[in-house]
Formats: sequence, structure tokens, C-alpha cells
Amino acid sequence: MRFGAIFSAALSFGLLVIAAPTAGAGVAVRGVPVDLAVREVVAPVARFEEPRELTQLEAREDFLSTCQGASNIIAQLCADITVKVHAKADVQAVLSLWAKVYAQLQIISNACASIDLSVNPHLCVTLLAHLCVTLCTCIKLCLSVDIYADACAHVCKSCVNICGHILAAVSLHLPLFAAAFLKACSPDVLSLCASVGLNIQAILGIHL
Repeated sequence: MRFGAIFSAALSFGLLVIAAPTAGAGVAVRGVPVDLAVREVVAPVARFEEPRELTQLEAREDFLSTCQGASNIIAQLCADITVKVHAKADVQAVLSLWAKVYAQLQIISNACASIDLSVNPHLCVTLLAHLCVTLCTCIKLCLSVDIYADACAHVCKSCVNICGHILAAVSLHLPLFAAAFLKACSPDVLSLCASVGLNIQAILGIHL
């Protein structure tokens, strides 16, 4: 009876389901289909043993699922920022949303430490390319409006910097990531990101 209860609880705890990423912009990104990323990441696992060191499967799930979850939140926050910018909402309300975006980027950055060679670089490309498009599109819009340009400049720059750090960190852990990411990004994507200070070619070029 006791073993059956433990078994049911472990199965319930080990089930991992994540949603597909949202681009949030009409700029083309070439790469692995999003639904493939979802199928690859979903991997229900039941564990009964005592806590142990991170395995390859756990590393893959930890980074990809964390990146997916944070990216979804960022996409919604950027959508909210876009609405407020178009409505000329209070500057502090927009700044508050940007602070939340930065916090989610920090979560992804921290998760980079769990990456090992078991993580599929092409799935990372899919998730992070859409994240870059969503983030940079929102930053460009926000900074184009006078009442937000000065007030939001610092936090937007911080978001760009940590996004660049994420790309560089993933490249260091996954040798195939840099070339795959650059190949997946269209010239429009590279231009969009560069327009807000995220020079993807400079960041990833040294890892080719």
C-alpha cells in the first residue's frame, strides 16, 4: 500500500509538459519546427532513488523546459508592453513589465549552467531564435516612442546584454549551436537584433 502511494506520487511529480514558443513578431526564423521541440522536450520520468547528481536526461529537461517556460512568459510580457506603448500608458507601468522580462531572462541565464552535450542544439536554436525576435521587436517599438525612450533605455539595454550572454553561454556548452543559430536567422532577424544592440554575428562568430 505504501509503495503504491509513493509510486503514484513520483509519477505525478515526474510528468513534464510544456507549450510551444510564441514568436511575437512577423520576422522569419529558419530552423527546427516548434512542434518538434515540444515532442523532444516532453519526457515523463518517475524517480524513486535518493537525490543524486544531475544526469544527462535531467540536464536536457532542466534547460529546455526552463527556457521554454521563461520564453512563454516573456512573450506575454512583451505583448502587454506593446499594448501599453500603443496606448501611451504610464511609464512606470511599462518599466515594471520590463523588470519582469529581465527577471525571466535571468532565469534562462542561470539555467545555462545545466547544459551538457545531451542537450539538442537545434532545439535550443528554435527556442532562442524566437525569443530574440520577440524581445528585440518589443525593445525597438518601446524605444521608438519618445515618452519611453529615455526611461526604458537602461532596462532595455540590460535585457539585450543578458540575452547576448545567454547566446554566448549556450555556444560554449554546445559546439554546434553557433553555426546552427546563424544559419537559422534570416538577414531580417540579424538586422532587427542589431538595431537594438544585439549583434548576433559578433557574439556567435567567435564560437564558429
